[in-house]
Amino acid sequence: MDITHEFPGIKYCVESILEFHEESYWWREAFFHFYPQVDKERFDSLSAQQRAEYLHDVLDEFCNKDDVKSSIESKIIKYQSHWSLHKNQIEDAFSKAFRCDTKNMFNNMVYNISFNPVSPRYLNSNSYDIFYLNGECGALGITLHEMIHFLWFYVWKKLFNDSALEYKTPHLKWVFSEKVLDNRQCNEFI
Repeated sequence: MDITHEFPGIKYCVESILEFHEESYWWREAFFHFYPQVDKERFDSLSAQQRAEYLHDVLDEFCNKDDVKSSIESKIIKYQSHWSLHKNQIEDAFSKAFRCDTKNMFNNMVYNISFNPVSPRYLNSNSYDIFYLNGECGALGITLHEMIHFLWFYVWKKLFNDSALEYKTPHLKWVFSEKVLDNRQCNEFI
């Protein structure tokens, strides 16, 4: 299980953020909490294209601050190092839990350090996002959670050979993947 940590750029972050804009009250409040420089009333009054342009401008300016740039560069190194430190233990635990050898699975996983406070995963591209403000332990916790989804759907697909289109919310198969491991159990891996 090899993971590459990277910053995918502003355009990607904007697309990821907008993907969740209508999802829930929690997401909206979290987003505006972390980005008070985004004018909520203005944002809500814009068309979808204008929202994307507005967010791009705001996040581009935000990202070009020296402290934000250095924080992201530092996180890439710290997250990669923390993953490498725990990788063997995690692979062993996942292999045991899922009853298959996970050491050589998902060796092309990409971990996008994003400005999105939601951490979506994308099964079709073996990638997932992590909010840039997470520390190493929080980032590893998100990694464990997302890897459980990938492994759960890998095993599920082998057993039932069904459509991966049903592996997203609101489908029941997605709900099962959320319930497969309680978050408290994830802490046993680290």
